[in-house]
Amino acid sequence: MSSFKKYLLWKLKTSALRTVLFTVLAVMLILPMVSEAVDYTHSDISYSSCGISNLEILLGILCTVIPIIELSGFKNRRNIDTLYFLPIRREKLAAAHYISGFLQIFFIYTVAFFATYAYLTISTDWFALGYMLPYYFLSLLVGLGIYSIFAFIFSQANTVLDGVIFCAAWIFVVYLVICGIQECIIESFINSQYFFNNRFAYFLRDWGLIYEQLDSLTVIFYDMIEINDPRNNSYIPWIMDHVYMFFIWGAAGIAAAIGYFITFVKKGAEKAGEISDTPFGYKTLIPVIAYLAILLAKGHVISISLYVAMMVIAYVVYRRGFKFKKSDVICMLCSIPAIILSLIIGS
Repeated sequence: MSSFKKYLLWKLKTSALRTVLFTVLAVMLILPMVSEAVDYTHSDISYSSCGISNLEILLGILCTVIPIIELSGFKNRRNIDTLYFLPIRREKLAAAHYISGFLQIFFIYTVAFFATYAYLTISTDWFALGYMLPYYFLSLLVGLGIYSIFAFIFSQANTVLDGVIFCAAWIFVVYLVICGIQECIIESFINSQYFFNNRFAYFLRDWGLIYEQLDSLTVIFYDMIEINDPRNNSYIPWIMDHVYMFFIWGAAGIAAAIGYFITFVKKGAEKAGEISDTPFGYKTLIPVIAYLAILLAKGHVISISLYVAMMVIAYVVYRRGFKFKKSDVICMLCSIPAIILSLIIGS
């Protein structure tokens, strides 16, 4: 047996207890919520809910948390020295952790999904459950993309805390950028009614959230599965206007997976525990989020002052003191044009 297979099997074995516990917890939480949705369906013939949104939430949480757990060992100098000492090449080490993490997600989600499927089959005939299997495979595919993105983002950090912060921030960064463009440029300088009257523009911002692809997929299958719910189709046209976003997020997932393997191989053990200087971390997140927050304040002086102060504090935390670099000072000074623009927008 090759060293790669041995290491992968060892990873799966050491994570087996955690995977089983997560699986039991997932089933114990999801089935009562699905049961409640079905009971409400039976009591109100004008409403039907199969409860698959609970599966969506579960998959989103797993694709966020599991890569953090799986890769956290590479953020400790002692652990990483031991791991790199093993007789296995780094690209295979990266593959073993990537595969191990997604297999854990696959197992937990699969058990929870088919427990839900079995319950719906036994308890009611209100739904077109034939669409459940296509949803299962497509949701796993979307989940793989989300998992790849979080695995890449977390792997860029040098500490566990930095990695968690990066993952949390990137959930909202693209959303904030779209909001900034729409509300501060389109609404204020082009057409103040465009954003609120145009369905395409209004819904586009939601696609900036990393989980929107999974949520939109779930809404589509809700419409096909819940054949007795007259309220369906309300969001489908909005999703169809942005169907291309599935492919954009898919491309982002592929790029993230490639980036994960490339950076994993190149990253040295000496960086573990040090300041995270990746361009996907504080270097980009602090100024982008600060500028957007200042712009979205729309001239509110107290809010602007608070955001500027928070920006300075963020750089202090980032550099672990007041040892700012030239680039940090430049980024902080660049908040001045953002402040001026915010005051103009708010006037």
